[in-house]
Amino acid sequence: MKIKKIVSGIACMVTLAACNLDYHEYANYGKDYIDESYENVSSRMMGNQKLVEKFVRKFLDDPTYEQIKEAVDKMDYDEILRTTHTMKGIASNLEFTHLQQKSAKAVDMIRAGQREEVLPVIGEIEKEYQKVIEQIQKLD
Repeated sequence: MKIKKIVSGIACMVTLAACNLDYHEYANYGKDYIDESYENVSSRMMGNQKLVEKFVRKFLDDPTYEQIKEAVDKMDYDEILRTTHTMKGIASNLEFTHLQQKSAKAVDMIRAGQREEVLPVIGEIEKEYQKVIEQIQKLD
């Protein structure tokens, strides 16, 4: 059940941050939400825990984040849009909710023509990405 704890742990970070809760408050508020997040991922993968773990681990090797950074370095907004949209989908499927939300915000901003304003949001994506990576590495 270690994968459930990792997926739930990522969801826990999101719950705590979004609700401004400390960990003790989470015990009274967030547990049902956390279990639901894992169940959402699991149901997408037909209840197969090994499949959930496989895809969560594969996230470590996914090139999308590096592609976002390369697009930002080149100031290629079409590529920033494409790669942040890809990150949004991956994060959504794996219930990496905060990463998904930041990626969705970047996509919406670029589509709305807020190109220069999106760069700080890319920084927020980086922070959330690093948090997710740290949690996944705890599987080993």
